[in-house]
Amino acid sequence: MPIWDKTSRTAFFRGWVREGVAISFTELALCYNPHMSAKSARRVLHSWIRLNRQLCEELTALQWSATVRMLTPRQVAAIYRYLGEP
Repeated sequence: MPIWDKTSRTAFFRGWVREGVAISFTELALCYNPHMSAKSARRVLHSWIRLNRQLCEELTALQWSATVRMLTPRQVAAIYRYLGEP
């Protein structure tokens, strides 16, 4: 069970986007899937990225790969643009 509820995670995520701070892929995945374990949330977010060709191409141009653990502010902003608010 996640430590934070969905409202807390979403507010924290908005702060990251606004402040331009690098975040872990796991934390972002948990923002989108707070009801899942960290491992499952990561898998789901990876699958969403792979299924969205434009997002995948933009992230690749921003030096993202499936093994990246930390996301830059630009990568986070791209995910936010394509997947919407968590």
